[in-house]
Amino acid sequence: MIDEILEAVLSEGIKLLYAQAGDALKRWRDRRAGAATDPAPPLALPSAFQESPSGVAVDDDLLAPLAETIREKRKELADYADGIEPVNPGDLALRAKVDALRRLMEGIYGQPLTFQGEQRPDGGVHALVSVDRVLGDVAAIRARLVEGSVTAEARVGTVESGGRLTGIEADTVRGSTR
Repeated sequence: MIDEILEAVLSEGIKLLYAQAGDALKRWRDRRAGAATDPAPPLALPSAFQESPSGVAVDDDLLAPLAETIREKRKELADYADGIEPVNPGDLALRAKVDALRRLMEGIYGQPLTFQGEQRPDGGVHALVSVDRVLGDVAAIRARLVEGSVTAEARVGTVESGGRLTGIEADTVRGSTR
């Protein structure tokens, strides 16, 4: 029974993220072309997600640099959203794809999207870099402004001569760092 509930929640989450990403990309394209001038409609979360404050909408300025990545991550979930591929909550690769799109959507909404019953860290920025070798410049977090808690972790085998590894690089942090 738990497996069916998890499958249903994950399926609903995939459908929501897929649809919201598509809507955001279409709206952004139309706004750039001058075809849409009205504000983005607020996000309405289905029961698979914990409630969020009303009035949360896409920030076009945050969407612009992420549009191509959102498009790519959305395509990775197309067959699951359309019901062509079965959703298996135990599939770690699928969960990673869902989480990647979710984090991108959270970024453009400025709001966490948390599944019912899911325990996630409270706000802030959390990053992990895991690489075997650093030949150039690698950072877990690079930002002008970070609000809330900031956690960065780096797992690196070797930093080669001329390589540079940075945990957190930010102009301003309003909150705590780890």
